[in-house]
Amino acid sequence: MVIYLKHQNLIEKFKADKGIADKTYYRNAFIEHISEQKSTPVILSKRNRKILRYYDTPMYKKRHLIEYFLNRN
Repeated sequence: MVIYLKHQNLIEKFKADKGIADKTYYRNAFIEHISEQKSTPVILSKRNRKILRYYDTPMYKKRHLIEYFLNRN
């Protein structure tokens, strides 16, 4: 939960239409926090989740491309 708390404080400083993250941040508390900021969460659900959450697929694919680009050596 330390990672969640650190990132929760970080996202409070920014205003955005969408909160985009990878499935590491799939927890309901993080999703609710993004929603409280009046942003739409774009976070893929884990495969073993009983009820899969809707997410904006094209936007999530863009997130992946950006992450891939930033992590290139």
